[in-house]
Amino acid sequence: MTFNYQQIKNWPIAAVTEHYTAADTSKFARGVGAGLAPEYVDIEQQFLTSNPTALPMMAVILGSAGALWTNDPATGIDWKKMLHAEEAVTLHKALPSSGAITAQFAVDEIYDKGADKGALMVESAHLTDASGDLLATVSVTMFLRGNGGCGGAAGEAPKPRAVPRDRTPDFVIELPTPHDEDAVYKLPDIFDVASRNNSGKKQSMLRGVCCFGLAGRAIILAAAGGDAQRLRHLGLRYTGPVFTDETLRTEIWNIAPNQFAFRVSSIERGSVVMNNGYAELN
Repeated sequence: MTFNYQQIKNWPIAAVTEHYTAADTSKFARGVGAGLAPEYVDIEQQFLTSNPTALPMMAVILGSAGALWTNDPATGIDWKKMLHAEEAVTLHKALPSSGAITAQFAVDEIYDKGADKGALMVESAHLTDASGDLLATVSVTMFLRGNGGCGGAAGEAPKPRAVPRDRTPDFVIELPTPHDEDAVYKLPDIFDVASRNNSGKKQSMLRGVCCFGLAGRAIILAAAGGDAQRLRHLGLRYTGPVFTDETLRTEIWNIAPNQFAFRVSSIERGSVVMNNGYAELN
């Protein structure tokens, strides 16, 4: 499938307004594993109460229905071959625990890798509150495997940030993923992505929103002292699947004042699942 580069760059994406409650905010925190690690239960209780502190990573799902414009056949996008490649969020204000947000999506750029190699599409979403104040900017890079050869920006896509190779990390934190039976953000069985661990227990693949949330929790707990509102920016590249009922190890390097590089690995499988991570704290 092909599409017109200029047409997609200027596609008229309708803004989406979403109302959410304190219960939704707590549900997100539970869905990304808050409270599951015994040593951090007391710290993370603030995200699970009836009047919770909102985890800033929740911005990536607020107004996410606006991203469904790619399913319109008129775009020419082969959405069944899209892969979630990278994600980032920048917080301009602390997310309230409840309220209404409006998300306005736009296509920032498309990088054509060639007819047989697909294309990278970078989208952004600006989230504003009921007063029109900017709360967060979300950036998502999608790999369009079925849309190479469309034309696009000159040159290559921006290179991902590399983690330091010349020294050990300054922080290492291990967090369990949600249990299969109550994972809010697992892919349904119809996608046939479940596996079995060594004991034969079923494990389901987790969605990117859950992986992103787990990485953000690691930064908040290890580098920000549990203060979620210090997280100003979080970005990463997805490099492998994450499953329920496994343990993720996040290695974090302090590369400048309040700036961190990180990567996340599955301990049980010995594989990196998120890489080229970068975080900033207020």
